[in-house]
Amino acid sequence: MDGGPDEPSFGRHQAFLWDGRRKCLRPGKGPAHIDHDDLIGIDAIKREGIRNTRTFISGMRANNVLLWGERGTGTSSVIKSL
Repeated sequence: MDGGPDEPSFGRHQAFLWDGRRKCLRPGKGPAHIDHDDLIGIDAIKREGIRNTRTFISGMRANNVLLWGERGTGTSSVIKSL
C-alpha cells in the first residue's frame, strides 16, 4: 500500500490530512513535535490525557477525551504531545 496512484505513500510521509473533496489522504507537512514537559500549568489535563491514552493503547476500554478552553490554553498541544 505504498506507491499506487490512489494510495498514500505511508513509507515516505509521517503525517496525512483527509481531503474531503477528493475522499483521500494527502501528505501533510509532518506531525507537530511538542514536548509534554514544555506544557505548564495544565498538569491535571496532561495526566488524564496520558492515562486515557495508555488505557487505549493497552487494549482496555478507554473514554473519548474532550478538551476545552480558551484559544491558546494548550488543549490542542496536549493532544499533539501525546
